[in-house]
Amino acid sequence: VEDWVRQLRLESGNMSFDEKFIRGPQLGKGKFSTVLQCKNKETSEIIAAKQIVKQQLTEREREFLREEIQIIKLLSHPCIVQMRETYETEKNMYIIMGKSPVENCLT
Repeated sequence: VEDWVRQLRLESGNMSFDEKFIRGPQLGKGKFSTVLQCKNKETSEIIAAKQIVKQQLTEREREFLREEIQIIKLLSHPCIVQMRETYETEKNMYIIMGKSPVENCLT
């Protein structure tokens, strides 16, 4: 039954961050967030996940973050890391990013 529910949540796009990804090493840390290397459990793709602790943000900063996410979703350029999706829990917000295109953009 658990596998069936997990597959149903996957198909409906209603999975939590921890259901979809395996947390890996920390890649970076800032004042309000930590960037983790993570692995997609279904595809084995390696991604970067920015974990933002919402308790450390004021209400205004939370609203600004939501607006910024909407703007980032619109960006599309070969030299910009693409935001794939977001997850939000009571305590954290996760921004899922693809691989860095740096090797293609330095020259």
